[in-house]
Amino acid sequence: MEEEINIHLFSTDEYGKQLFTTFYPPLCLFANRILNNIDEAEDIVQNVFITLLQKNAKINRVTSLKAYLYSSVHNACINHLKHQAYITEKMKDFEQEVYEENSYLLQRIESEIMDEIFRAIDQLPEECRKVFKLSYIDGMEVCKVAETLHISENTVKTQRLRARKFLKENLKDLFPVAAFIFHII
Repeated sequence: MEEEINIHLFSTDEYGKQLFTTFYPPLCLFANRILNNIDEAEDIVQNVFITLLQKNAKINRVTSLKAYLYSSVHNACINHLKHQAYITEKMKDFEQEVYEENSYLLQRIESEIMDEIFRAIDQLPEECRKVFKLSYIDGMEVCKVAETLHISENTVKTQRLRARKFLKENLKDLFPVAAFIFHII
């Protein structure tokens, strides 16, 4: 007659302790080969033994117990990997949503800042505005601006100075942003 192992007594009898001592290390190695993480492997093997104890199972023959333990550990590892993959996918989805939301907000903020800067530029006196746009938006040199508008270089320099002063007063905290964008010196 085959020997029946009463798992109910597993934690208290010497035979149960011997089974745990015998199977725990190889099961941990087996789980680690699947998971590539010894801490998670040990946790899974311990959980398999705990589950076995909670079931009060009766298993015939040690070979059946061995097959049961390896099968249980294998299945638990696969379930763990599936759960990790699910969590990873959900985190990617969440990160994408956060990125899209942040991207939208940044674009909106940028748009509002640029709108405010251009409204301030549009408030410049006409000649000053022309000089500013040719100098800082179109990137023309002082001599080219003077030539294009048929004014002296000193007038261009004076109008640029007036534009910077006007924008600094009207944009207040946004002036450094405008200065950075348009390379206002």
